[in-house]
Amino acid sequence: MDESFSAIAAIKTAEHGLPLLDSGVIYGRAFTHTYLLASLIKLFGVSEFILRLPSAIFSILSIALVYLFAIRIFKSRIIGLISAAFMAFGYFDIAWGRQIRMYSELQFFYLFSLYFFYQYLASKKSSWALLAGSVLSGLLAVATHNLGLFVIPSFLILWAFFKGNRKKNKVILIAGLAFLILSFFALKGWHLFDSFIRNFEHVRFYFLDYLVFLGFSHFFVLALAIAGFVFAFEKRNKPILAFNVIFAASILLISINHKVGMRYLFIVIPILYMLAGYGASQLWKYRCPIIKIAIGILLALAVLRMNFILLPQANYFLEFDPFSKNPKLDYTPQPDLKRAYAFLEEQKKEDDLFIVAHTAIHQWYMPDKQFYWLGFNFRNDQRLPNHAIVEHEGYFVDYYTGVGIVDDLEILEDLMAKKHGYIIWDFFAVDDRINQNSKQFVEKKAELIYHHQANKNLPWTQVWIYKF
Repeated sequence: MDESFSAIAAIKTAEHGLPLLDSGVIYGRAFTHTYLLASLIKLFGVSEFILRLPSAIFSILSIALVYLFAIRIFKSRIIGLISAAFMAFGYFDIAWGRQIRMYSELQFFYLFSLYFFYQYLASKKSSWALLAGSVLSGLLAVATHNLGLFVIPSFLILWAFFKGNRKKNKVILIAGLAFLILSFFALKGWHLFDSFIRNFEHVRFYFLDYLVFLGFSHFFVLALAIAGFVFAFEKRNKPILAFNVIFAASILLISINHKVGMRYLFIVIPILYMLAGYGASQLWKYRCPIIKIAIGILLALAVLRMNFILLPQANYFLEFDPFSKNPKLDYTPQPDLKRAYAFLEEQKKEDDLFIVAHTAIHQWYMPDKQFYWLGFNFRNDQRLPNHAIVEHEGYFVDYYTGVGIVDDLEILEDLMAKKHGYIIWDFFAVDDRINQNSKQFVEKKAELIYHHQANKNLPWTQVWIYKF
């Protein structure tokens, strides 16, 4: 679903020079990512391969950067190789590293900014080039995603460990608290006071949710990272303790929100891998064979549970939890829409009407067909504003494509009585988001002609097509 947002924004940018959507709205997210994709479209045309290529390249660059960074921090090529291997074979990393989204770029620029700033602090002579590199990389991270603001507390933490004293640390603490307040507003939108009043009551603390997810998806590296923290604390190793604090503080910051999104962890996962590499190297120094056997067993279990992928897969399901038959945690909808639309290509007629749950996806596959949005709130909490509805030329339309909205049962009944065509929705749409009266009417009056579940263990990979 989210990939189609980035794809449509990039296509419109290539056409207009601005990410101007058909709804009259400027797609304001991830300008660096959008313009990079638009440039590639200008050079090579539109294709899934071209649009996914930047994420793959940035992911590969991040693997190399983690290797160099770990060597710089720990003075060990072995730790560098272990950290890079975790990134290269991590299921979570591969899954998000092949998406038409901005997360790989965000991860790279954030990590690069820390790499420069760490070297700036660790060097005996002040280097303006290193400082400039850290600031520039940090600005690129911020331009890529709001989470790029995390460079600021990360820099403050590193400064406190390397250059701080009691007086300086008080100043840093005050600056950090001020940043937390400002970043809270920024992540909610730039209308500061209005955003605060409207959204504060819906804010939740999702720290345990993220820990549970890491326990499922990264239990092996999490265990090694905890061991690394114990060793670093015992040895009073400031650099390693600093990165432990950065990782923990980042998780706490991510946890304060009105929604939970496991993909937000992607920015700091490389730090976890480096800490785990350090923990593994320290444990391996013990001559006790039981410890080495335990590490081997844990690694084997991680591979069997698909935390690490040694052979390429046809599909990588996002937020994959093999023990969950229902969405216990936040999930990213990932039905096989390419297959569903291939089926529709064989079925459709010239004057068919399409009523769809995901407009940007429909515009990607069938841009020349008449369609409406089966309006629903993207958030489960119906009290929150629906960011997908905007006003354009006197009408309320879909944010991403500017098409009309069918969010009323009477409108739906009228369209189905006068027209013929198809209704397409997925689990995300019918998971307490679509108007239930409309849902029941479609199920009763229309004919179910297609249903597919891409992964039998993940209900949110389902898609349905009804004919009317």
